[in-house]
Amino acid sequence: MRHPHIQVPNPEPDESLHSLLIASFRLSGHTSFRDFTQLIFGRPSDGRGWSWRYKSIGPYLDPCRKTGWALLQGTLLLPYLMPFMSPEAAHVGGHLLDGDFRIHREALRSNWHVFNVRPLRYCPICVKSNVHRLGRSLWLRSHQLGDVNVCWRHAVRLITVRQEFTFPLLPHEFEDQRVEYSFNKPDLWLAQQARELLTASYSPSLPQHRSEIYQARAIRLGYITSGRIDSWAIASHLGQRLDRAFLSRVCGGATRNCLTSFVHRVISGQGVGIRPNHHLLCIEALFGAQRPFFQQLRLLGMGQEPPRDLQSRLSSGNDGSGLVHREIFLHGLQANGRDVMLHLEERYPFTHSWILKHALPWSRRKIAELVPPSPDRKSILRAAARDRQSEEAAVRERQRRAMSAIGGQPTQTDVPANSSKSAEHVFHGMSKLLPRASWVSPATRRSNG
Repeated sequence: MRHPHIQVPNPEPDESLHSLLIASFRLSGHTSFRDFTQLIFGRPSDGRGWSWRYKSIGPYLDPCRKTGWALLQGTLLLPYLMPFMSPEAAHVGGHLLDGDFRIHREALRSNWHVFNVRPLRYCPICVKSNVHRLGRSLWLRSHQLGDVNVCWRHAVRLITVRQEFTFPLLPHEFEDQRVEYSFNKPDLWLAQQARELLTASYSPSLPQHRSEIYQARAIRLGYITSGRIDSWAIASHLGQRLDRAFLSRVCGGATRNCLTSFVHRVISGQGVGIRPNHHLLCIEALFGAQRPFFQQLRLLGMGQEPPRDLQSRLSSGNDGSGLVHREIFLHGLQANGRDVMLHLEERYPFTHSWILKHALPWSRRKIAELVPPSPDRKSILRAAARDRQSEEAAVRERQRRAMSAIGGQPTQTDVPANSSKSAEHVFHGMSKLLPRASWVSPATRRSNG
């Protein structure tokens, strides 16, 4: 049922349902936020957590733009968890968000129920920009994700505040608006990766499919010992690339045993809860980006066989890591040129160490065989323009010195380079500075003679 005295603005990109409800509450002129949300959802709710009927706000929005699925994907945080949920769990989660209280929350086996009591965070630069553009600030979804403490856009520390349910505030109404930049690269990386995962709209997947993709990639990179995935080596390389404070905050500890334990749970598919940050760390260690992982996961979910080089070879006992490392080196050589070893050290440390130990002369020969790139048309034109300018400057300098020798001042005449009329231009410029002789007729000279 739609109430005529309730006005709901169209949600902005990345705006949370909590922020949309506050804006609607202010716009409609109600005095009690609790009573206002009860008119919409049938029970008091601030738009956070599991217990609300989010589709009830749909009739107040444009039906062609904001369907139930668009509301779920655009204003809630469930899409952040959905890529690592089974299709059944994602279906149950959608019904629970829509107010089906017959579903028990523990059936989702996640820790997302703490989102209802978690404090909110905001970026002061985003607040100032939104106030200037919209006249109000927003509670953004990408700032409310777990373990994210930096704005993905501005690299500014997020400010944490407690929100009151009876009269909630918008971010610009809090006093603390100090700007503190963060120079911690892992924190900014996590904020950007979490935001990409939230907005990419990846589909749910089966745990066995994720485990198969993880294991195939680990074998391809050579993370295998005695026919088993070497989680110890993957955890060791994560510990080398990320600082201890970051790993302690995200993984619950920075020791090698703690990192090995969570890597093993993620790759084997034995993880109990839905922890997207742990998956993001393993995806970064094995793939370097989210897109290749989810592309292979989508193909496997459609029933298509993975490529032959990605199929598991655990049962064969032959990992063929030497060929794999050489192939990764050649691919990096084609993409990064002579900086291939720096790229491997950052993205594929296991391949980098293998090349240094077993194929260093071969890698040097491959780098030496690189053909220097030919200059493009723009660089050729820039070089020609620089040569022309230097020639014109030399001609002007010669004019200045010639005029200084006769005690005059040089004229500002542009003499084109390599021109047959350059001498005429120089003579014309000098003639203006010489004194003019008056013309006298021959009869006058004879009479004066």
